[in-house]
Amino acid sequence: MSFIGFAPIEDPTVAVLVALDEPGGPVNLRSGGQMAAPVVGRIMSDILHYIGLNPQYSAEDLAGREEKTPTLKGLTVDEAIDVLHDVDLKFRIEGEGDKIIDQLPIPGVIIPATAQMVLYTESERPDGLTVMPNVIGKTPEQANKLVIDAGLYMRLSGATSTYSSTIEATMQEVAAGSEVALGTVVIVEFRDISIND
Repeated sequence: MSFIGFAPIEDPTVAVLVALDEPGGPVNLRSGGQMAAPVVGRIMSDILHYIGLNPQYSAEDLAGREEKTPTLKGLTVDEAIDVLHDVDLKFRIEGEGDKIIDQLPIPGVIIPATAQMVLYTESERPDGLTVMPNVIGKTPEQANKLVIDAGLYMRLSGATSTYSSTIEATMQEVAAGSEVALGTVVIVEFRDISIND
């Protein structure tokens, strides 16, 4: 089974083909759309970012928009706030200092634009581990709540519409029960369970 994707749609410059030879897994999930398409999406996302092609979003798409976390350490609080407003990321400030000492998540990771960064002005971000929850079978909203409650950030992959009750998590990058550092960004893949190829 296979899946091909190309971009940009108006004048394609990149094409990605993923072909799976003798794929395993449940029979009802053995299709190009279910198994190969998410891989194409991840590869295409990295390629487009690398060559500087930024996605164009409709109002509906903006709900699922993602941003790369900027480097804020060393900036004044006002400078950091300006940067975060420019990229439209939410934040909260821990401490009463006037300079950013640390941040969560770390710079350069992709997070949902709806996620909240934490800026530390009096101490470094807390070290420590947390346990990855099991989000398989959960809706994007349910999975996000579990991940946030564990002190982590969730990056969605695959079918990520929050408007359908038939979207559920089918894979999580970090196994349930694993210990991970607080503030880690974990990828959770979703699919529409009402669609079978």
